[in-house]
Amino acid sequence: MLKFWPQLAVKYLESLINIENISPHTLRAYIIDLNQLFEAIYGENFVRISLIDQDIFSTPTLNKQNSFDFPQDISEESLLEAIKKKQSQWSSLSLASRNRKASSIKSFLSWAFKNQWTKKNLATQIYAPKVPKKVPRFLSIDEILSILSSFKEDLSRGKEHYHRDYALFCLLYGGGLRISEACHLKRENIKSNRSLIILGKGNKERLIVLPRLCFQALLDLEENTEKSVYLFGHQPLSQSVGYQIIRSRGAQAGLLKPLSPHALRHSYATHLLSDGTDLRTLQELLGHSSLAATEKYTHLNLRQLSQIINRSHPLKK
Repeated sequence: MLKFWPQLAVKYLESLINIENISPHTLRAYIIDLNQLFEAIYGENFVRISLIDQDIFSTPTLNKQNSFDFPQDISEESLLEAIKKKQSQWSSLSLASRNRKASSIKSFLSWAFKNQWTKKNLATQIYAPKVPKKVPRFLSIDEILSILSSFKEDLSRGKEHYHRDYALFCLLYGGGLRISEACHLKRENIKSNRSLIILGKGNKERLIVLPRLCFQALLDLEENTEKSVYLFGHQPLSQSVGYQIIRSRGAQAGLLKPLSPHALRHSYATHLLSDGTDLRTLQELLGHSSLAATEKYTHLNLRQLSQIINRSHPLKK
């Protein structure tokens, strides 16, 4: 049975939005990967799959112009050949990028088979390179203290945007938020009992509580800025701006490696786990959908335990 693959891809993407409640970031990645595949198959005349008005939360749809001018599409076997050829062209990319692109295509093909658009599951014939698990980078307590000291210097000098930058740091390290969650935090979701209602991946809400120091940073920002819907202004803070703030903060504190928002989130999780927080609680605080995503922090704790044994055990010598 011949069908128009890009048209099926649109149905697939719609199902991800309406049924799977996919995150905007993942949706954007899937659209990019599928577009690159279809452009390799149909050439320059292929009209890219795009989002209505470029709004990431809109239902994806093909542009109507020239979208379905192919009277007959390629067979399943030809599609597989095209995929493998495209994968060889992606060989210069990093393992993580190649794995993601393969996963995008495999997910689409699995959906097509599940919904009886294909006779067999073509996804089983697609190779996805394995990406070695990396130890999440996290900061030591001394490095965190260095960053806090740099903020104190800014406060004494009356540096511009001090309250904004400090509040962002407190959300990432004091609350373990993702950079997107921090940038989109609304003032109405900041409660008087030091709790925050966070809208995370898949539009799932979770409740977290900030340390007093960090919660006070949010109150200080509110007091020193005009009223707005979002904590950081009338519009969400740009994530690229958020990255720049954190990177420059790490450089100012004299850190040897570039600092990222995710490193602060990893530090939050690592320090809580090292101090006795159980995995289930940490899973809830981080907003992970499965415990497997949280378990990557356990080997960090084991590393610390190993160091303690080497330092303290009577047989250390």
